[in-house]
Amino acid sequence: MTEVLVVHFSELNAIPAPHVPASQRDDNYYLETITFQVQNRLFKVPRYHFEHCSEIFATTFTLPSGEVHAEVCVDFQALLKVLYPLGMPQIVSTPKDKLLTKDEWVSVLKLSTLWYFIDARDLAIQQLNTHTVMGSAERIHLARQYDVPGWLRMGYTDLARRTEDISEEEAEKIKKRD
Repeated sequence: MTEVLVVHFSELNAIPAPHVPASQRDDNYYLETITFQVQNRLFKVPRYHFEHCSEIFATTFTLPSGEVHAEVCVDFQALLKVLYPLGMPQIVSTPKDKLLTKDEWVSVLKLSTLWYFIDARDLAIQQLNTHTVMGSAERIHLARQYDVPGWLRMGYTDLARRTEDISEEEAEKIKKRD
């Protein structure tokens, strides 16, 4: 069952900070926020990346109200970890492939593909390429589901070269279409 991600556009017309004479909002670092509801959890984040990095959200924000679909809260949290990383020491000292788990990178791939976050999608593909934990059948399944042609070729090549038979579970995963 698909949950609904509700975007509360009322945040766009929030009461401005008290006017201070001779103060000017910075063009780059005076960020507007947006509130998302995914399942029963609220997220309030800067709208900048949603507005500037996704064609879907750029046009959604021009509408008077709207809903965008997301499966589960953990998918949205994983995308936010990429768009808005928290903790500067963690970002600087942790290799990118250790910031998120393989499943979180799959969630980023899922939502970045759905919502056209091209840079986040490219990063997810790059990070998932480094995960040796991903088997051939899973790679084929994800390639079909999220349109990653290189993975499809790689997955089938790996299956053809290996000596062991394809398990029933792998066969089901390859057949499965979401």
